[in-house]
Amino acid sequence: MQKKIIQDNTIAAMTSWRREFHQCPEVGMEEKLTSKKIETILKSMPVDEVVTAIAGTGVVAVIKGKHPSKQGNNYRAIGLRADIDALPLQENGTPFYKSKHPGIMHACGHDGHMAMLLGATQELAHSRDFAGNVYAIFQPGEEGFFGAQKMIEEGLFDRFPMDAIFGMHGWPDLPLGEFGLAPGAIMANSDELYITITGKGGHGAQPHHSPDPIVALSELILSLQTIVSRRINPHTPAVISITEVHSGTTHNIIPATARLSGTARSLSSDVREFLKASIFQIAEGIAAIHNVKIDINYVYGYPVTINSERETTLCKEVISSIISHPQQLHYPVPASLGGEDFSYFAEKVPACYIHLGIGTPSPLHHPDFDFPDEALAIGAKYWITLARTLLA
Repeated sequence: MQKKIIQDNTIAAMTSWRREFHQCPEVGMEEKLTSKKIETILKSMPVDEVVTAIAGTGVVAVIKGKHPSKQGNNYRAIGLRADIDALPLQENGTPFYKSKHPGIMHACGHDGHMAMLLGATQELAHSRDFAGNVYAIFQPGEEGFFGAQKMIEEGLFDRFPMDAIFGMHGWPDLPLGEFGLAPGAIMANSDELYITITGKGGHGAQPHHSPDPIVALSELILSLQTIVSRRINPHTPAVISITEVHSGTTHNIIPATARLSGTARSLSSDVREFLKASIFQIAEGIAAIHNVKIDINYVYGYPVTINSERETTLCKEVISSIISHPQQLHYPVPASLGGEDFSYFAEKVPACYIHLGIGTPSPLHHPDFDFPDEALAIGAKYWITLARTLLA
């Protein structure tokens, strides 16, 4: 009888871990309780080493295979990464393990990511049926805090040299148990823009005395949407979203200032720079038309996440070996315009980042989102099979 890839006790443990993480979420770079719990769980396993406090709250577990790794092997060490931070969002859901921290919840499924990697670590540490090293990387601050970059700056790849690194994210748009991946760009660069419009405050009944920042703001928001719809090839993925607007104090006063913020996303450096230049050009024109001043703070965020060709092909083969039907593999899956700081890891070593279908009714970053426990064994099975295959 063929040995099970993942044992029942590990599946039960992952469910328990996931719900405990879900109850006690912490935002980026403040994951002290989360980091300590990860450390405690890892030290209950027969791993070779647990290293903590990388980039503050990051944790790395080292698992050495029982077979010697030879110089000619394609891979002698690989990294498997899970992100550990939560979002500043009030949970609406009603599970018995609902977040105990007001205004913070695991709305992006990182509780599931941690549990899956811990489960895979437990199985790999007990069997050690591979050659070389597996590094289980628990990374802080993915949600806009540049945690991956900080781990690199603190010597992640110097302390744990690896031939490739792999990432996985729960994906509501795919049915439970299905997978999506593609070579090349898989996640977008994610930039931020903060805009301040300065006019002249005055009486709402006398707008002719007061250049109105709200009118300029309204035209600017609509005009920015024409960049993607009218200046960029329709076949080129890009988006500009204005997500925050602030101005005014009451109904009869024209305010002196208005502020808005948003995000710009694309899948290449050329389009990224074109978006930025167009935003400044349009703002300059609207400022002149409405006799206001427009200041823009454009902040570069995460770069594009690039999957290397060879690693993507290998991950595709691994997924094909664990699914029941070919239709469960979506390849090549369209790139997402979501941002991901796994991109910094992928700039340093060959990498592959995949989507794990979880089929949830609520999208990521939604107050009703909850990572399904049914997906934990599927994700852990992928991690285990990937490690055993690449370090055969």
